[in-house]
Amino acid sequence: MSLPQFIERYFWIFFAAGIVLGLLVPHMGLYKGLLLYIMAFGFYLAMLKVDLVQIKDHLKHPLLIVYVLIVSMIIIPLLFFFGFLAWGKEVAVGILLIAALPAGVATPILTDISKGDVSLSLVITVFSHLVVLFSLPVLLFFLAGTAIELDYTGIITTLSLLIVIPVLVSEISKRFFSGYVAKVAPNATATVIVLSIPGLGITIGAESATILGNIPDVLLLLVPVYLAFLLLHLIGYFSGIWLPKKKKIAIANSTAFTNLGLGLVLALFYFPSTTVLMMVLAHIAWGTMLPVFTLYERFLP
Repeated sequence: MSLPQFIERYFWIFFAAGIVLGLLVPHMGLYKGLLLYIMAFGFYLAMLKVDLVQIKDHLKHPLLIVYVLIVSMIIIPLLFFFGFLAWGKEVAVGILLIAALPAGVATPILTDISKGDVSLSLVITVFSHLVVLFSLPVLLFFLAGTAIELDYTGIITTLSLLIVIPVLVSEISKRFFSGYVAKVAPNATATVIVLSIPGLGITIGAESATILGNIPDVLLLLVPVYLAFLLLHLIGYFSGIWLPKKKKIAIANSTAFTNLGLGLVLALFYFPSTTVLMMVLAHIAWGTMLPVFTLYERFLP
């Protein structure tokens, strides 16, 4: 087994290392500015393995994209809010926020690691960030009684920096530097996995004080947070039951791995401490659930 194959097979070791590093070395959170560049470079590497024609094919069949967005950004958040009310309204609002967020910009990278359809994941990620500008304020206003203001310019800028620019650069690389791409692309996934160590370390490190300083609350809130992630993934997967497995994995990942950075900012501005802590804990679930998902996905149809 080659080193890249080892890394891809045991990617969970690197994810776990990043989380532990963040908890033990909270000063890593001081380097949040580097996170943008790590994610952009990881996205660029993932896109080296994606043909632009595949993206165009998805855009030619918009009904699937519309269906996925309605299910993941409207129906599931509604069901989750009322389903988790048994834990109390503050917990239900936290789960609503996690579920109603758009697909995280790193979702196509995670889909590449889990052998899903990266191009479909990319399309869902982009369009979900456009839909959230309208869906999230409405859901939070009517269900949580909270009026929010989204940073529209910030969201579009983030999409440009983390998705549009890496896609364009990857296409230029494939067109004019095909020899370089032929050498780099086979090891792209392994490289992205290694980059997850500093990426997760910085993300968790920035919130480690909140986590370690609220252990009793953390233990109580981990159950609904992890249950939400598991259900998001399963519902997302089976919502496209008639599709090929690669597409089902892409939809499941896009549904489960939401943009928690956006959620944390909203929680800090508009919601009580319980919701903030849930968004912080969701980052841990985000970093630990992919190995679980890939483990049981092999047994799913």
